[in-house]
Amino acid sequence: MIIGMNLVGTILFESKKINKKHLKEMEKEDLKNKASDKLQSELEFTKMVTIALGGVLFFLVGVCIYGLLMKDNKATFISLLAVAFSTSIIIPINYANIKKIKEELKSRV
Repeated sequence: MIIGMNLVGTILFESKKINKKHLKEMEKEDLKNKASDKLQSELEFTKMVTIALGGVLFFLVGVCIYGLLMKDNKATFISLLAVAFSTSIIIPINYANIKKIKEELKSRV
């Protein structure tokens, strides 16, 4: 049983090393294989989603601050504030994707 678990752990560790190493190469290959109009539409969609998410998170933080200052039941607003901060990490990831797509489109011109 221990040998089997050790083997599974080794396989998972090796696959993570391989995935990290080749993930960037695969992303570059994926962008190079897409058509320019597909990349342009993906860029516009990602921008739209990022702006919408930023607006919703800004609104949620505002509601949470208002609730924390004005309401007696603060537990709900604290948990919503945690949700807002934890989902805000998506915005920098989307900006990085936008930057990669723009670089690929510039390299094609």
